Amino acid sequence: MVNLEDGSPYTSFIPWFDMRAMEQARFIEANIDQLEVFSKTGLRASYKHGLPKLLWLLHKKGELPCNVKWLSAADYIAFKLTGAVTTDYTLAARTFAYDLKNNAWNVELLNRMGIRVDIFPEVVKSGTAIGFLKDEMRAKLNITGDIPVCICGHDHLCAAFGAGVVSPGSVLDSMGTAETLVGIMPGRQLGEVQGVSTIFEAVLCWTGFSVFRVIARYYLELQGWILEITAFMYMLYIWRGLYEKNMCSR
Repeated sequence: MVNLEDGSPYTSFIPWFDMRAMEQARFIEANIDQLEVFSKTGLRASYKHGLPKLLWLLHKKGELPCNVKWLSAADYIAFKLTGAVTTDYTLAARTFAYDLKNNAWNVELLNRMGIRVDIFPEVVKSGTAIGFLKDEMRAKLNITGDIPVCICGHDHLCAAFGAGVVSPGSVLDSMGTAETLVGIMPGRQLGEVQGVSTIFEAVLCWTGFSVFRVIARYYLELQGWILEITAFMYMLYIWRGLYEKNMCSR
C-alpha cells in the first residue's frame, strides 16, 4: 500500500505466494455465497489474492488511513513514474474484489468485509496511457520529451498476448514462478467450472498446471540427477518456509 500524501510505501510488498492471509481467505470463503462471488470475480477464495491480504493488514493495523491506496507492483512503479493512482483490468481481477460482470469494484463484497472501496485505485483497460513521465524522473533518467506510461497487465495474460493467444482455439503453457494454461473462449456468464478474466471482448481462461514439473522430473530421472535436484528443491522449500514464517511475524 502507498501513502498518497508523500508517495512513500505504507506497507511492504506481500508476494502472491505469501501464506500469511490463509485465515482471512477461510473467513471470506465461510462468509460468502461462493458461486455468486465466483460468477462476478472468476476466482475462488485464496490467500494468493489481494483481498485476503488486505484483510490481514486491516486485522494487524486495526484500521487503514484514508490517504492510502492498494497497488500492485506494476501499479506502484507506474505511480512512482507518473503520480497516477491506477491499475488495469487484469491486475484488478486478481484481487478477488473486482466485479468482471460490471467492470467495477465489488462494493457489496467489500462492504461485507469491512473494506472501503476507495482504498482501491481507478481501473483502466490494459495498455491505456495513464500519464507521462514526471519531470524529476526524466531528469534522473536523462530523457527528454513527453513519455507516456502504460500498465500492460498480469504477467500470464501479457505472455499469452505476446505469444499470439488472442482468439479461441489457442492455448499457452505459461511458466514462471507459477505455471498455468491460458486460452481464449467467447464471452459468457461464469459458471461452476471456469476460472476466467476479461480481455478484449472475450474471456481469458486459465488454470494451474504442472506439466513442466513432471517433464523436468522425468528428464532428470533419465539423467540420474533426481537425488541432487530433489535435495536442491528441498532446500528451496526450507528457505520459502523460513521466509513465510519471518514475513508473517511482521
